[in-house]
Amino acid sequence: MSRIVSTAFPRALLLTVLLVGISLLATGCETTGTTFYLLKAQIEAPAQSQSVEVISLAVVMPDYLNRPQLVRRTSDYTLRYDEFHRWAQPLEEILSETLADNLRNATGRPVAITYPEDATVLVSVRRFDDDGDNAHGEFECTLPRVKGSMFTVTTKQPIRGISDVAAAQSKSLADVA
Repeated sequence: MSRIVSTAFPRALLLTVLLVGISLLATGCETTGTTFYLLKAQIEAPAQSQSVEVISLAVVMPDYLNRPQLVRRTSDYTLRYDEFHRWAQPLEEILSETLADNLRNATGRPVAITYPEDATVLVSVRRFDDDGDNAHGEFECTLPRVKGSMFTVTTKQPIRGISDVAAAQSKSLADVA
């Protein structure tokens, strides 16, 4: 008596195992493609100043800007956070450090980052984003110990794409200093 053996079940099982294995390999090797950005001081260091008075700098910004993702403005009323383009460290921290480096280099004086209530220079970031064509910055600057000293610096730096945003915003911070 001959017996008929079905090969359909073993083939289906083998095919399932093979597809699951390929899927696991593909997702295990997948990269997010996330790019991390830094800001860099643009003002070269001059000779040291004779003044040893320390500039105490404080930078404040709204929470919607102080995020790891780069902020993209898609209209006058809409922002988009880019998940694959991020700041390499907290934005308020890197922005404060870069602005302090620019101030130190521009004045030749030491600069300390401090709290707003202790600052001799207070910078409120109002805008720090791009629209695809330009990187925009708006900074309200105040010398708290000098009455009527508030002024606004608005910057617009051309960009060719998102990879140019960090360099353009670094130039904006040099303009503020």
